[in-house]
Amino acid sequence: MARILVMALSNLAIDPRVDRQLRFLGDSHKVVAAGLAPPTVDCEFVELTPYVPPNQSLPVAAYKLVQDRSARLLGRWESLYWRVDPTWRHWLGLLENVEPDLVIANDTIAVPLAFAAARGAPVIFDAHEYAPEELLSSAHWRRWQQPHLVHITQSYLPRTAGMMCVSPGIAERYETRFGIRSTVVTNAPFRADLAPTPVSDPVRMVHVGLGGAERRIEETIAAFRHVPGDATLDLYLVGSEDNVERLRRLAAPDKRIRFPAPVPIDQVVATLHAYDVGVFLLPPDGPQQLFTLPNKLFQYVQARLAVAIGPSPDMAGIVRQHGFGVVSEGFSADSFSAALRSLTPARIAEFKARAHVAADTLSAEANRDVLLDLVDRVLASRARVPAPMAG
Repeated sequence: MARILVMALSNLAIDPRVDRQLRFLGDSHKVVAAGLAPPTVDCEFVELTPYVPPNQSLPVAAYKLVQDRSARLLGRWESLYWRVDPTWRHWLGLLENVEPDLVIANDTIAVPLAFAAARGAPVIFDAHEYAPEELLSSAHWRRWQQPHLVHITQSYLPRTAGMMCVSPGIAERYETRFGIRSTVVTNAPFRADLAPTPVSDPVRMVHVGLGGAERRIEETIAAFRHVPGDATLDLYLVGSEDNVERLRRLAAPDKRIRFPAPVPIDQVVATLHAYDVGVFLLPPDGPQQLFTLPNKLFQYVQARLAVAIGPSPDMAGIVRQHGFGVVSEGFSADSFSAALRSLTPARIAEFKARAHVAADTLSAEANRDVLLDLVDRVLASRARVPAPMAG
């Protein structure tokens, strides 16, 4: 039994991907979780508490900002991480007594911290998605954040003992640009013991997820407006209340579009089960969006819904392979509307039945052995690497 530190810069109680890691690893290993808030899993926990700086005068605060910007402009990334920003040294101190046999890091920005906390033990990096091009639409992010993430990727990832990500397209992107191979572990939730419901009259469509401007949900609203009849669309959106309110105003003329209150993550699949079609359109701004393979696709499957999506390659491959939905020809609202209009009650019923068949394959349980096999291989090799300089 190994002592495995699982790190994530998130509230672990509402981070389903990390929750699954903790549950799967806890069956055969001693797991230590580190994050911003404790998990629901019963395991040892290290809270990464905020660094509280001493009272600073305005000139001192201004000087710290100058230090930050100077380090970024000059590419002094290690100095930025360990000297300019005191948070990482603070968190390293909190992790000092963990003494892990293996570390799993769940955030690109936390990878240097993971290596320092590992103290020579192997590190597995779960990239989730493609951090080096996460927010290409933001000029501020491209100037001040992207170069640091690229440095971490280039400098630290070759020293990892293993790597995971959420989709084949993102895995290929990492390998093409950085020469690093990834194991694909999807964001599928645990299998739900459900059966398809009869198709509603009128048909009920649904979307769940983040409500930020970068999600371009206005395109889905525009597409649905051209769906004839009494079909409805419910949008369960979290975060960015200002943007959600903007979307409410945009959708207001069509009374068929509604905005129910979001539900807790562990109730999403049960809530979706009452619907007929799960929809998701995400016009891509870069690889991060193009190769998306999100929780919601697998939640729709576990809820035994038909699926309507845009032509995002990794999602489209799964939908076509299992035959449980439609893929629009393009990312425009007009193209997506055509896909939605093609969904007759008979086709929806057929797709729901096929989602039921695919539910076992597209579940967290199917990913369990993939994760454990990677961890077992790394532990068997016990490859120790030098810890980076934390100062």
